[in-house]
Amino acid sequence: MKNFAIICAAIIVVILFPGCQLGISSTARIDTFSNPLELFTQKTTLEEAAQIIGITVPVPTYLPKGFEIKEVYVNGRSVRLLISDGLIEKKLVTHTDAAGTRQRYELHTKMEMSISWSAEFMIPVRLPVEKVDIKGSTGYLQEAGTHRSLLWNWFPEQDNLGVFELGLEAGKGISKEELVKIAESVAFKDSPVLYTPQSDQVISDRLYDIDKGEFRYLSIYQDGSLIAIQMEGLRGPVDQHVRILKTGELGEEELNSLIEFFENSGFRDMSPNNKFSGSPSSDVHYSVSARLGSSYRYIQTSNYFSPDGGKTYPDMPYPLNEIYKRLKQIADNNTEEIIRESG
Repeated sequence: MKNFAIICAAIIVVILFPGCQLGISSTARIDTFSNPLELFTQKTTLEEAAQIIGITVPVPTYLPKGFEIKEVYVNGRSVRLLISDGLIEKKLVTHTDAAGTRQRYELHTKMEMSISWSAEFMIPVRLPVEKVDIKGSTGYLQEAGTHRSLLWNWFPEQDNLGVFELGLEAGKGISKEELVKIAESVAFKDSPVLYTPQSDQVISDRLYDIDKGEFRYLSIYQDGSLIAIQMEGLRGPVDQHVRILKTGELGEEELNSLIEFFENSGFRDMSPNNKFSGSPSSDVHYSVSARLGSSYRYIQTSNYFSPDGGKTYPDMPYPLNEIYKRLKQIADNNTEEIIRESG
């Protein structure tokens, strides 16, 4: 198996424990604001997020007194930091939009930071809002009813590190000047590291069974490296939570065969959102992403009655049912358990 950095994350996307929720105060506070957090977002650490996105994560080296990074989430090559001087308030809510009805978390927090990285050229942020200077770069400041948002690009001085798009949000308890000071402090705490074996993700899938409190994630990289994460007991008592990290390798012939199936099976032409409308339905959410040549495709499904009561997703539209089966076989047969944690 090729030598690459081990990660252990909490995915897809994901993982707040309902038993640990805090009630949301009925009295609005000027220093907090509300943002959603989808259930499929992967909870992790800074170190693990770095290995997932492919590079060391830059963070603020200055924060107001008492503030610190409380929680870290990752989705693709985007990292989300929840920053506060106290506990982050969370509430599980039911949300309906064009994609359908689903559960997600509502957060009440004092500060957030988003970090997106590209190894190649990224169009610099340009917004018709107030401009501020961030160490010679232009930042764009927006005022909302409950908070302020600051967005800017950062090009590290080191060669061949790509470009970051950074966003900083804070409640009105943090002044504009303080927000800019935090933005100016963003840097690598240590020498930046590029995790090249994981820099080109080809295929990934994630499954979150809300009723069972289970989550599974598989990522396949261009060099054949595999990372599989499995979490169990997410709705049970704390001592039942289990996290399993597996790593492995897929042979070149097997990987090429899998990519060929994605190319020829009609995956590109599928609707991005698919929902089972029959009865009975389940609270299972499944998504697949694939980078095929120069194109990227993300497909998500919900409420199909597996796994694996239906043996296996018989009602999920083709080729997703076949993709799920093949990727599960890869996760089961081509990986070995590296880390098992509980607590």
